[in-house]
Amino acid sequence: MPTEERGLSRLLERVASLLQEHGELEAAEPLLREQYEARRAALGLKHADTLDGVNNLALLLHQQGKLEEAEPFSRLKLEGCREARGDNHPDTVTALDTLSQLLSDIGKLDEALPLKRESLAVKRQVLGDRHPDTLLSVNNLAVLLSDLGRSSGNTNMLREAEPLKREALAGCREVLGNRHPHTLASISNLADMLMQLGHLDPRAFEEAEPLCREALAGSREVLGDGHPDTLKCAGNLAACLVDVSKYIQDEAAHLRCLREAEPLYANAAAGFARGLGSTHPSTLSYVSERARVLMDLGRASEAEEIQRDSVLAAWRSHEAGDKVPRNTLTSLNILCDLLHSQGKDAEAEPLAREAQAGFLGALGPQHPFTLSSVDLLAAILVGVGRRAEGEALEVD
Repeated sequence: MPTEERGLSRLLERVASLLQEHGELEAAEPLLREQYEARRAALGLKHADTLDGVNNLALLLHQQGKLEEAEPFSRLKLEGCREARGDNHPDTVTALDTLSQLLSDIGKLDEALPLKRESLAVKRQVLGDRHPDTLLSVNNLAVLLSDLGRSSGNTNMLREAEPLKREALAGCREVLGNRHPHTLASISNLADMLMQLGHLDPRAFEEAEPLCREALAGSREVLGDGHPDTLKCAGNLAACLVDVSKYIQDEAAHLRCLREAEPLYANAAAGFARGLGSTHPSTLSYVSERARVLMDLGRASEAEEIQRDSVLAAWRSHEAGDKVPRNTLTSLNILCDLLHSQGKDAEAEPLAREAQAGFLGALGPQHPFTLSSVDLLAAILVGVGRRAEGEALEVD
C-alpha cells in the first residue's frame, strides 16, 4: 500500500487498536504517529479525522505514562473541537475531560480546575443534574478540589468539595444503586473528604467510619477481595480507625481500633505486593502505615523488621538519584523512632543524623519534618548518654 494511502487507512487505526488491546503500546505508537501525520498533511489540522488521530495518539501517550508528550496533542484536540463543533458539543466536553485528567496526572492541578468546572457546567445544562455523566463530573471536580486543598492547605477548597461529594453520592445512590462501582467510589471519596475535615473537627470521623465500612463491604461483594479498589478501601478503613483512635480516651477502645486497623493494612500491603510487586510505592506506603500501627500496639520489633528490610531499602533504591528523597528520609525517621522506642539508641544515632541532615538540606531548618527529626535526634543523643549535646540541639 502506498505510504500516503497507508497513513489514511482505517486498517492502520485498527491494527494500532488491536496492539493496544494486547498491551503492545510501544508497537502501537509509531502507527498512530504515522496516522496523525498523514491525516494532517492530507486533510488539514482541523479536519474531524485528523482530530480523531490527535486524540488517539494523546490517549496512547497518556496510557504509556508519557504525560508531557501527550499534553500538546490533548490541547490540540480540545482547540479543534471548540472551533469545529462548539463549546457544548459532546466531543468538546470529552476533550475537556481528557485534558483536565491529563493535567491532573501531570500535577498541574490549578490548570485542570477551570476545565473540570466548565465540563460540569455544560453537563448540568445539557444532560441534567442526575445524568450519570454529570454525577461523574461532580465527583471528579470534588476530588480535584480535595487534592488542591490537601496540597495547599486551603481549607476553603475542602469546604467547597464537601457538598459536591455529597451530591455525587446522593445522585449515584438514586440513579445507579448502592452497589454500583461509581456509587462505591463516591462513598470512598466522601469518606476521604470527611477524614481530611476530621483533623479540623473530629466529629467528622463519626460519619467517615461507617462510610469506609460500607465502601469496603460493597467492594468486596462487587469487585472481590483482591481488586485494587477493594484493597484501597481496606487501607482507607484502616486509616480512619487509626485517626479515630487518636481521639478516644478509653484505652481499651483505643487499642481495639488499632487491632482492627493492623490486619487491614497487612491485607492491603499483601494485595498490592501480589499485583504490583513488593517494592511498588503503593505497597511500601501500606507497609509503612502498618509499621506505625504495630509500634503503637507495642510490637516494635515486628515494626522495625518490616520498616528496615522492606520499606527503607526499597525507597533508597527508588530515590537513589533524587535531589530530595523525601520517602527515604521519612522512612529513616520512622525506623529511628522504632529503634529509640526499644532502647537501641546507639544503632539509631547515625540513621537519625542522616535523616536530620537530609531534611535540613531539602526543606530548611523551620519545616515541621526537619524540626521533628531534630527532636528525635536530640532524644536519641540523651539515650546514648550525651544529654548536654542533645539538649543543646533542642535549644538550637
